[in-house]
Amino acid sequence: MSEYVSVADTAKLVRGALRKSFPGVKFSVRSSRYAGGASIDVGWTDGPQRAAVDKAVQPYAGSGFDGMTDMKTGNYTWLYPDGHVLHMASGIGDSAGAAVSNMARTQLPPAQANEYMAAVMLATQGDTTRRYDPDSDAFAMGTADAASLTKAGARLVHFMADYIMTERTFSAGYRGELERAVVFLAGGPGPFDGNRRYGFGLGTGGRWFEEYGNTLTYQLSQVDESEVDAALEREAKRRADSAVARFNAGHAEDRTGYYVGVQDGGRFGALLGPYATRSDAEADVPLGKRLAESVNDRAIWYAYGVTKVVMKPGAELPAGKLEHLTGRQMALAEASQPASQAA
Repeated sequence: MSEYVSVADTAKLVRGALRKSFPGVKFSVRSSRYAGGASIDVGWTDGPQRAAVDKAVQPYAGSGFDGMTDMKTGNYTWLYPDGHVLHMASGIGDSAGAAVSNMARTQLPPAQANEYMAAVMLATQGDTTRRYDPDSDAFAMGTADAASLTKAGARLVHFMADYIMTERTFSAGYRGELERAVVFLAGGPGPFDGNRRYGFGLGTGGRWFEEYGNTLTYQLSQVDESEVDAALEREAKRRADSAVARFNAGHAEDRTGYYVGVQDGGRFGALLGPYATRSDAEADVPLGKRLAESVNDRAIWYAYGVTKVVMKPGAELPAGKLEHLTGRQMALAEASQPASQAA
């Protein structure tokens, strides 16, 4: 007879899997029952992407769905004493057949799947209703795997929570970051308009995103954050280089520029610039200080001011070390308002 894990106990296992996979992230895990079944709803704000959460919790779903027959299908799973799981069979009752995997997580071809599953069910539940060849390699494999897993304390179970639904919501702050990223990557300026079409490339794979702002905001939230950060960095550097090139082109006869400078003991550096006038540079000294502190913990001890640089004829003024981060080029801080204010 099959061993069933109640919805309440499944919810506890889901909470444990979430704590292990995403320490420090707050999740809401609620179970609900309805005519013909039950489900578990997992919700959280910002944090990990939905695909990562699904990978952690979907193994605890007891059922699937066959769209061809409009019928619910079943899953059988090995449950270890520490709460982690290993799928044995998913989609039992599917018109295309169940997906059966062995202990090594290798999915077996249909010709072996039935024999393997018959051996496991016979060894764990005394189920003799399935047809099998006791001399087949697949039956022997299933018998051996069942013995090994049982010895390790694993039990073959069916979770009574049919489906695990996941939903990620966004805080106003995080959504604002996504909106500003859409505008910036699309070559902004802002403000962000959810009903306007934007387009931009992302990553080295040549992927192109083009949609209305609200849709792109959601799509960008599904992309790995490191990839988005790298794209923002590339675009910021491109804009900074372009701005400095324009500055040099407009000052061909006078290679003089002003920079927001920093001093650490006997070391000097140019953070932001070049600027055409000293007053322009002085206005951005607080910005240069904030940016320096955001990338270097020691920067709170540095001294900040304005530095004048004069280059030889024919030589070009360089970009400040943090020019690619400055709001003067990126305009991320002013590129959009929260969605509630942008309407």
